[in-house]
Amino acid sequence: RARVLIVPRHEGIVTKSYVELIVEMPGVRENNIGLSVHDNAIHIDAISEDGYKRYTGKAIPRVRIQPAPESMQYLNGILRARFRRV
Repeated sequence: RARVLIVPRHEGIVTKSYVELIVEMPGVRENNIGLSVHDNAIHIDAISEDGYKRYTGKAIPRVRIQPAPESMQYLNGILRARFRRV
């Protein structure tokens, strides 16, 4: 069970066709990252490799998006997820 709960720092980039979410979550494996969309809010949940930290939070884009990311990449503690606009 995680001992430290962290709201990850994040930023959103909105273009004409997509929303890109950039989230800082060092120490996490890509397969331990959960993203879901409910009521047009992107919910983020991840646990660090050592199980000590849990990252949880949400981002609310000002535009409507698809319910699943079109692409997702995690590299050097930075998650980039791209959602298609509807």
